[in-house]
Amino acid sequence: MKKLSVIFFILLTFFVRMMANSSEIKIPEWHKKVLKNGVKLVSLYTEKIPMVSINLIIPSGSALDPPGKEGLARLTARMLLKGTKNRDEERIAFDVEFLGGSLETYSSQDYSAISAEFMSKDVLKAIEIFFDVLLNPIFPEEEFKKEKERAMDLLKQEKDNPSLIASKEFFQFLFKDHPYAHSSIGSEETIEKIKLEDAIDFYKKRFIPNGSVFVIVGNFDKSSIGKIENSLNMWKDRKTGLEPIKKLEEILERRILIVDDPDQTQSQIRIGRISFVSKKDPDFPAAVLANTILGGGFTSRLVNEVRVNRGLTYGINSSFVNYKSGGVFLVSTFTKNKSTLETIKIIIDELKKFKETSVTDAELEGAKNYITGQFPRGLETNNKLASQIGEIEFFNYPPEILKNFLTEIKKVTKDDIQRVSQKHFDLGNFTLLVLSNAKEVEEDLKELGKYEVKRMK
Repeated sequence: MKKLSVIFFILLTFFVRMMANSSEIKIPEWHKKVLKNGVKLVSLYTEKIPMVSINLIIPSGSALDPPGKEGLARLTARMLLKGTKNRDEERIAFDVEFLGGSLETYSSQDYSAISAEFMSKDVLKAIEIFFDVLLNPIFPEEEFKKEKERAMDLLKQEKDNPSLIASKEFFQFLFKDHPYAHSSIGSEETIEKIKLEDAIDFYKKRFIPNGSVFVIVGNFDKSSIGKIENSLNMWKDRKTGLEPIKKLEEILERRILIVDDPDQTQSQIRIGRISFVSKKDPDFPAAVLANTILGGGFTSRLVNEVRVNRGLTYGINSSFVNYKSGGVFLVSTFTKNKSTLETIKIIIDELKKFKETSVTDAELEGAKNYITGQFPRGLETNNKLASQIGEIEFFNYPPEILKNFLTEIKKVTKDDIQRVSQKHFDLGNFTLLVLSNAKEVEEDLKELGKYEVKRMK
């Protein structure tokens, strides 16, 4: 079975990359129906390979974690696979493995999700397992204790990863008391406080059909859609309502935080600002290209200047991090402690140049070629396609985004790049986090303005 899957994957990959030569991604229109309980049922039938991917997105992300119990949404999602009224954890795993499929749960700031992939011939059995997990979890206490222990172990492992620590600290510093400030896993202190009753209550109140999106993509028996709809209708809306996450607001001041770790010989640098470029935004294609030229590609300006020309780092990149209620423009890198200020100055200088001067024809053409080559890879499998469609429907983006994206990319001009760079890449009021040995960098960083120092625990 594995050999057949590999062959089908290779054929599908070849097919999708052949389509990349066109200015339009040829994706059939998917069917969409909103059920009475508020869940959106989306289906896309394809004949490429005999496999089916399912993705259910639920508006129960970590932004809804109660204060002091951050990590609850993730723990709740993981508990769905730990036993139901009909199957214990081992039976769930056995049934999925017997079918040669996969079933997993995960959480982000905006949503929790259940994802599955099975052979087409097993779709009815897969649906039965899927909805048993969604609708009938029993939250066994011993498994809950084990999940808390696993979360604690992950948090301990993170302490050995300066890059991960720096990113988490950056978003906490940037967002302050906003619900997006904490990571989905929470902290050791908050995980310790979460009780089994909290997870059960969160499931009842937050894992609701209203606002959820169920996506099925692949070569499925079309009669199975009726079974899916019947199962979704069994998911009762508890009338708890959808609470919108408050919008991220632009910060109109320079903010600097040094996270002091005396053992560090390198500085982890994160510098950015609140800047939201939604996929609905007409600026989105130009912003994608602009970021590719600046720091999102292998031959970007930041890579060339900071890594190639100056030799200050082995890696640097810029990116947009988007959420349902806002987003962030972020530059991430690392360097030796003694070159921390020099590296930050170069980044700021490159951003200033990028705002004030036009990109070259070669830069624009190179970025377009890069995006044209990379974009289809996000659609190579049913699983990736189900994920993309799920986010489009959950965030209420126009469905034509996928098929029109490359066409819009090709239309972008140098003037468009300069316009969006002035609007979205301005670091005049930046937020800067440096994770380093404070004694070795503090004196230099005074030059950038007022700063705070946070000692690592």
